[in-house]
Amino acid sequence: MYSRLLELIEADRRFNLGDWEKTISLAYSGEIENLGRGPLFLLKQTDKIGFDKEISKMVMSERESVSPYVDRILTHVSKIRPLFIVIDNVDQIEDDKRQSEIFAEAQALSQKHKVSIILSLRDTTFRKYRSAPTFNAFEVDAIYIDPPSVVPVLARRFTFARKMLTGQKAELLLESGARFKADDIGAFFEIAAQSMLSVEGAELIDTLSGGDIRRGLSLAREFLASGHITADIALQKYLTDQSWRFPMHEVFKGSVLGGRKFYREEDSLLPNMFSSKLGVPGLQLLRLIIVASLVQRSQTSTFEGAIVEEMQATLHQVGIAQREVDAVLKTLLDSAILRTLDGGPVVQQSRLVPTRLAGYLVHDLMARFNYSEMCVLDAHVYADDLWEKIQHLTRKIQVEGNAISRLRFRIDRVKRFFDHLESVEDKWIIEAKRRNLGESWLQDIIKGRLRPQLEIDCDRALQSAQRVR
Repeated sequence: MYSRLLELIEADRRFNLGDWEKTISLAYSGEIENLGRGPLFLLKQTDKIGFDKEISKMVMSERESVSPYVDRILTHVSKIRPLFIVIDNVDQIEDDKRQSEIFAEAQALSQKHKVSIILSLRDTTFRKYRSAPTFNAFEVDAIYIDPPSVVPVLARRFTFARKMLTGQKAELLLESGARFKADDIGAFFEIAAQSMLSVEGAELIDTLSGGDIRRGLSLAREFLASGHITADIALQKYLTDQSWRFPMHEVFKGSVLGGRKFYREEDSLLPNMFSSKLGVPGLQLLRLIIVASLVQRSQTSTFEGAIVEEMQATLHQVGIAQREVDAVLKTLLDSAILRTLDGGPVVQQSRLVPTRLAGYLVHDLMARFNYSEMCVLDAHVYADDLWEKIQHLTRKIQVEGNAISRLRFRIDRVKRFFDHLESVEDKWIIEAKRRNLGESWLQDIIKGRLRPQLEIDCDRALQSAQRVR
């Protein structure tokens, strides 16, 4: 922190903090006077230049040590005007110990120089540390500011990019091998903005970001850098149709997959809701079961969150170990599908509530062909017959040259996967009924809700592909 303050002092031009005559000499005036009438008195009387050199050495020595020099400057300036130091992005440091050190250093600086420290933190970080000694040992005023929505932030950034690139030319190599000259490469950002910020696109990005601006920006960057969008074709079509937009399935795949050809949960902001990855066939749908239960319960006026300990006890009745429940909850919390009611870290007495993303997954996204297909290729498949069939269909897809036939094979692969999931769900419901787990745990989500919607979406995808052809 002191090193950064030194940089700011020496770079300052508005208040002349790094100026010798206007600030530094005044900050050291007391020390210079003491040396001039003390140890360096004779030197000052006989060799003014030599005296100035000694003062210069003393100042440079403290500057090289950083802290003494910065302290003198701040002490002097704080007598003239109020000082405010803003510290941002502490949340981006993953090391808890380092975060605490920064908080402690900021408090020490505030007490030493009567400086007003403004710490910009996420609400979750503040709740995490508000009871820590670093915070409660000092007087702290907390002010909550609602974060801006993701959509307007993206809109402003796209507008800025459009202005910066307007009129710049580029020559693009098309998939056919032909070359295409674009007289205004900034038009691409106009297309991207129209696509991502349309009503459907804005809802998708806003929901997937979970209210996190940085997450929303990451989705936008993934989309722009994606290999799943046809930028050259988009620019060609935009020249003749100014209202042309990327199809929504390209927006989704571009945002979620980015530059990767296939979905992999470990590299994505979205988890695979069709595979809990616990190594237990009967628990394949545990993520979905927990989320669907909480989403249904949250629709009642009396719901105040599900207590972690009670959820563990409930699922223990059907033989699910606490470590397995905790593993699933960690994934759901890290993915912003669930959150604690108070925003703090998870403990046994924490109350969990579903986020908007949870409802979007259960009621919409999981029934879409593009998300389901991604999850099939990432899921743990425990049934040998299903595994063999998926392998067989995948080989057909890889060698099939006709786009419509290839899509039919892809749809068949997803539907066979859903057939398997329905059997897993049936077994779960039977067991949950036997143990009287409660109505929210007995939902036939796959068969009763997602499968009918998936059938409609698959038909829509096939019809769209036939129209394009």
